[in-house]
Amino acid sequence: MIEIKNEYKNWTIGENDFQPEYLGKFETIFNLGKVFSCGLIITLVTWIFLRRNFVVFGILHFIGISIILAYPFLKLRYGNLLISLLFIFLGTYLKRNLYY
Repeated sequence: MIEIKNEYKNWTIGENDFQPEYLGKFETIFNLGKVFSCGLIITLVTWIFLRRNFVVFGILHFIGISIILAYPFLKLRYGNLLISLLFIFLGTYLKRNLYY
């Protein structure tokens, strides 16, 4: 049985306690590498077995890209709402003007 030290028994992290600047860069890069590795392995395996229908961009690729794109936006907090609205309106504007 694993023995838990007294100081860690009631240890929880609240929403306001999370500070991404204290995350270890090695751990973050390693986890990102695992996500991309799994995505690349799936792409390679489907390319070997399903030549014509291999996975180009799947959910693991999407998660890896999301992790990369999230870093510049971590400190903005409520500014992310304005940026997301800008992208939504830009997308609808481009869809109406370019594809119709």
